[in-house]
Amino acid sequence: MPCRRKSWPRFRRSAAPCAEALDSLKADHEFLKKGNVFSADFIDSYIDLKMEEVYAFEHTPHPVEFKMYYSV
Repeated sequence: MPCRRKSWPRFRRSAAPCAEALDSLKADHEFLKKGNVFSADFIDSYIDLKMEEVYAFEHTPHPVEFKMYYSV
């Protein structure tokens, strides 16, 4: 008997890039503050820290790119 897969729900799109996800978190994080789960200061600090990581990642060349254009 063939194995039948359940159909998976269709998603409109895949996960957002990190910067876009952090922008969305910055715009809507009230649900995280309910019940004193996280403070606004903690959320803002987390977003700032992760945006620094995104910036570093976006401005660092890939090893292949480095080899092709920057190596001697």
